[in-house]
Amino acid sequence: MGTALVYDDEMTKYKLLWVDPVCELEVPERLQVSHQALVRSGLAGRCVPVPVREATDEEVLLVHSAEYLEGVKKTPFMDLEDLMAFTQQYGDVYFHPNIYHCAKLAIGATLQLVDRVMTGKVRNGMALVRPPGHHSQTSQANGFCVFNNVAIAAQYAKKHHGAKRVLIVDWDIHHGQGIQYCFEDDPSVLYFSWHRYEHQSFWPNLRESDFDSVGSGKGAGFNINVPWNQVGMGNSDYLAVFFHVLLPVAYEFGPDLVLISAGFDSAIGDPEGHMCATPDIFAHLTHLLMNLAGGKVCAVLEGGYNLTSLAQSVCQTVQTLLGDPPPHPANLGGPCESALESVHSARSVHKKYWSCLQHAGEPSTKTCRPAQQDGPQGPQSNGGGEAQKEAIAWPEPLQRVAPSVRTALVLPDAVPCADGCERFSPAEGPDSMATAGLRKHFLKESEDGVNVKLLYNITALVGKMEKNEVWHCLPFPFVPSYVLCVCSKHLHINFNHTLTYGCGDTVGLMQAALGLLLPLGYQYAPGLVLLVRPPGCRAREDLWLQLTGLLQGLAAGHTLVLVQENETASVGITASCLLGNAAPSLGSLAAPGPEDVESFERLRLRLQTDWPLLQTTETWGRQRLRKMSAAAARGARMKKDESFLGKLGGTLGRRKKSKEVSDLHEEGKNAINAPLLPSTIEIHPEDTLMEENAERVMLDPTSRENLKFKDLLKVLIDWINSELEEERIIVKDLEEDCYDGQVLQKLFEKLWGKKLNVAEVTQSEIVQKQKLQTVLEAVNLLLQPHGWPIEWSVDSIHSKNLVAIVFLLVSLAMHFQAPIRLPEHVSVQVVVVKKRDGLLQTGLVTKELTTTTEMMLGRFERDAFDTLLDHAPDKLNVVKTSLITFVNKHLNKLNLEVTELESQFADGVYLVLLMGLLEDYFVPLYNFFLTPESFEQKVHNVAFAFELMQDGGLKKPKARPEDVVNLNLKSTLRVLYNLFTNYKNSD
Repeated sequence: MGTALVYDDEMTKYKLLWVDPVCELEVPERLQVSHQALVRSGLAGRCVPVPVREATDEEVLLVHSAEYLEGVKKTPFMDLEDLMAFTQQYGDVYFHPNIYHCAKLAIGATLQLVDRVMTGKVRNGMALVRPPGHHSQTSQANGFCVFNNVAIAAQYAKKHHGAKRVLIVDWDIHHGQGIQYCFEDDPSVLYFSWHRYEHQSFWPNLRESDFDSVGSGKGAGFNINVPWNQVGMGNSDYLAVFFHVLLPVAYEFGPDLVLISAGFDSAIGDPEGHMCATPDIFAHLTHLLMNLAGGKVCAVLEGGYNLTSLAQSVCQTVQTLLGDPPPHPANLGGPCESALESVHSARSVHKKYWSCLQHAGEPSTKTCRPAQQDGPQGPQSNGGGEAQKEAIAWPEPLQRVAPSVRTALVLPDAVPCADGCERFSPAEGPDSMATAGLRKHFLKESEDGVNVKLLYNITALVGKMEKNEVWHCLPFPFVPSYVLCVCSKHLHINFNHTLTYGCGDTVGLMQAALGLLLPLGYQYAPGLVLLVRPPGCRAREDLWLQLTGLLQGLAAGHTLVLVQENETASVGITASCLLGNAAPSLGSLAAPGPEDVESFERLRLRLQTDWPLLQTTETWGRQRLRKMSAAAARGARMKKDESFLGKLGGTLGRRKKSKEVSDLHEEGKNAINAPLLPSTIEIHPEDTLMEENAERVMLDPTSRENLKFKDLLKVLIDWINSELEEERIIVKDLEEDCYDGQVLQKLFEKLWGKKLNVAEVTQSEIVQKQKLQTVLEAVNLLLQPHGWPIEWSVDSIHSKNLVAIVFLLVSLAMHFQAPIRLPEHVSVQVVVVKKRDGLLQTGLVTKELTTTTEMMLGRFERDAFDTLLDHAPDKLNVVKTSLITFVNKHLNKLNLEVTELESQFADGVYLVLLMGLLEDYFVPLYNFFLTPESFEQKVHNVAFAFELMQDGGLKKPKARPEDVVNLNLKSTLRVLYNLFTNYKNSD
């Protein structure tokens, strides 16, 4: 079975024939760019093409009235005046002589897809259709929609294919009120919609779009609305709704078919949505739905009006339907407070209808109003859509390259290999050193060579996965006592004894997986998922396959599944799941047992402060803000790499006996209390395990609190994140994020403009150090001829020596003339530990990380303002007068006047408004603080103005936003002079 793609260019052959600002967004190019992107990417060629057909009157009448159908039938024969008059009967829609034909094709295309999926001819698919449908109601067109394609498809599936329960997931940014009205009293259809609402101020401005519209009569509880009450929702907000609202209810509902009203105006850059979710999130949303209904998923295009993000989002959705694992999720933090309020409201109002939500809290009496709102927005008012289209940019989703082998199996010769999989056997077996190490540290003396070979094969498999040569691995059989960990860092979750057995076991495990395991996994963002089926596993096979399928959404699909020898029957079905076949449906799930609920909730409440994706109420959102620093500190103390792979590189890790550990702590204690070192300084015992004559340098803990040092770290982190934005790499902690060489490699390649010959993914300590060696050799060869002192090494970087890392980054920033201003005269104290004659000697040394800007930039030209302020201050007023004249020429258009440069631009408001005037667009007020009060709000405004400058084609200013806010005249002059140079001839 494959993935169907339904498309016909005929549906592009209608357009708006008169001027209507409301409807001008809906253009034929929406369909064309989506299909062209699928063709260019090769995804269309991998799909099963399905021809379209026109819907019959009988099919249209499954949802719409005969009177309305007869009216639309007349439109092909109307002239322009009649079409305009007919259009005026309805809201926010337009008619064209060919739209009736296209609307019947849109329905027919959707039903063709449903037929193929429900009869098993394809696994799933997507219909690219136009006009969209989810706003259309029984007797009226609405919101660009003529007939309700998805609602008709649901009725059709029930009537012609015997579907008992249909789930409709509407992720369009507008509420699909037409679908809600159609099924509000029907318990056989569960309708879920998230949508921009803003407390009823956004189109379609309906009271029944709020969270407390749950359906009526027998359909009560089968209509779920999650209203977005502010713009800017991102990937974390979308996932939180799936984890804590949609998926638990969907699994309890147990659908026979999943229909997606796939509107991509909820993606970043859309002029209607104003959201921040990147296109790759739709790969994850699609994946999370693909194990429902036995994989019977039909996605049907609805909205989407930014042609770039629309095409990217369609490609992400189709590629996931084809079975390719989603990419690593980007930009995951925790849901914002407004999103948590919406999640909590939806859960609390539905708790009486769904047993999976029985532990939800009571509805909140508080509403989280948007900070700024400037009147109604939606189709009637674009709300600054054009400005957003100019101002917002995002990196193109990374290409999801399929490896040469999707699923590899390690099997005894007597066990046949499953269809579609490849039997894995390394060309060479383990050498004597590796064999000895395996026997000494992981196997009993009595274990035979079979287990040695198996463990060696597992490490070889993971090596293949590191290079993306294999997605999934299934070694069989395995020895559960000895395979402990194959990742450099790991998050271990064990549900074995937390939930009861029997029916509650399946229900409780599934709810825990959705509400606990998946949020933890997504937030943790592993490089590898290790899934173990332990001895005596009582989990039902369908539950095991559900977990296997869902977890492939993590780690870009890199999954290692270990199955015990007596679980032979599980090998074939597990391999099938790894190949992309959907897990069998669990059916409608019963209520979880009270013990399960109590255990699950207790664990979630304990963890949610440190793992924000577990949160379901806005109360925890506020607590998270207070505890983020503590959580970050705990995260920074993660243990060093003790991976299974790292132990196989010839220097096998030693097991410390209790006496050795005691001696180690005593040695560390003696060093700490040595007379050369203040007793308040703490040294981790690990750092005292040194060879004779070795030396180790560590940052004095008191220097970590140095404000100038903290400022330097922030500047460097912001610079790295800015440089690596297109790589979708986000650095939060220099020690934890730079030690393995991955970030340093990408940064140096970006600055240098050349590629290094290194492995892309590195998990073992040996490979990480090899990568660091290559990177640092290239850096040193470049910097040494220019006189840069080399204050770093492979060992110091890999051991997370922050001083060495900062020295390296400062040197790179200055050599490549980074557009940043480093704080001057930053010095720290370091603890130097030396081992002489078996004793540790310690002392404090001061290290100067930065000097003056003039000295650091001595190799390069200083700009005119350095010279002006240092040597010709008398001419400064002339320059200031010229710049004031320039800015007032434009700000006067808004009746604004500047008299003092450094103070009036310090809050960033004038700078943002000036950019809008220079580029001739309106900057939406929700993008910045019009009356900033705090330092952070002012910095936000200035940083936003810098982003607008870059969007206008200017280089990123060398000044830092903090310097402008702090009334640094030189920084403000640099920024304004840059604008003057580029826009002095602008009217």
